[in-house]
Amino acid sequence: MDVAPGYSLPAFATIVQIATEYWPALVATFFLAKPASENLEAWRNAANSIKKYFSRPDVVLGRNAAAALAVEAVFDDMGGVPRKIECLQYFWRDRRFKEEDHSDGQLIQDGPRTEYLSMAVHFYRIRADGIEFEVEVDRKTVHAKRV
Repeated sequence: MDVAPGYSLPAFATIVQIATEYWPALVATFFLAKPASENLEAWRNAANSIKKYFSRPDVVLGRNAAAALAVEAVFDDMGGVPRKIECLQYFWRDRRFKEEDHSDGQLIQDGPRTEYLSMAVHFYRIRADGIEFEVEVDRKTVHAKRV
């Protein structure tokens, strides 16, 4: 499949199947901007499932896969799994454009379409146990900072 606009960048699409029945509900709750407090360890399992593909030179991520890495970065910063976590904001930007204002009135935006995955840099604002984080996921690179 093509994951770059305007020119062909061939890629293999891999759907990561998470070995837990909690994953779909956990992701849905997260992107509804509602606090989640059960089965949070599923985020680590998801991140580990995704990272096994990191040996490949180019990895692009959709919104859910990037969220798993973002949440894992929050867990790592906190030194463990918090009691409660929620997504306060999600947006993505096209790496070709350096726009400053990413708000379109939505706190949680849709993820990029498939043909934009190679251009997408994902941004999350996450609250875990009352501590807010801004997390940027750019392909394999994840940066989390407390705000």
